[in-house]
Amino acid sequence: MLPGLRRPWLSAVLPPGADHDLDVGDLLATLAAMSDEEAHRHVAEQLTALLSTVLLTPAAEIDPDRRLDEYGLDSLMATELLLSVRHQFGVDIPPMELIRGAGTVTDIARTVLVHLGLQTSRPVAGKDVR
Repeated sequence: MLPGLRRPWLSAVLPPGADHDLDVGDLLATLAAMSDEEAHRHVAEQLTALLSTVLLTPAAEIDPDRRLDEYGLDSLMATELLLSVRHQFGVDIPPMELIRGAGTVTDIARTVLVHLGLQTSRPVAGKDVR
């Protein structure tokens, strides 16, 4: 992140999660110490918080298995979400990959874990792919 963007008057235009420095090593160590299901749940919770900020919807009202387009997520919101994911997890998810799958928090969490090299593309046990 450019240091100039950390100025207080620009903080309102930064995507969620951009106000802190990412330490990918710490993130990977934390997630690697968890079981696949725990890591998936952790990432899904983080994604839900980011999505809550983007959609201006309480996190408790976001169902991890509901398609994001059903919440009214448009292309600009999707871009904001993808930028937030980049800042939060250090992974770049192409926009087409976001919509290629089921387009749910569960699906995006799996994609993040695959990009981090912590999971194969198989679904997490107990989760179905729609």
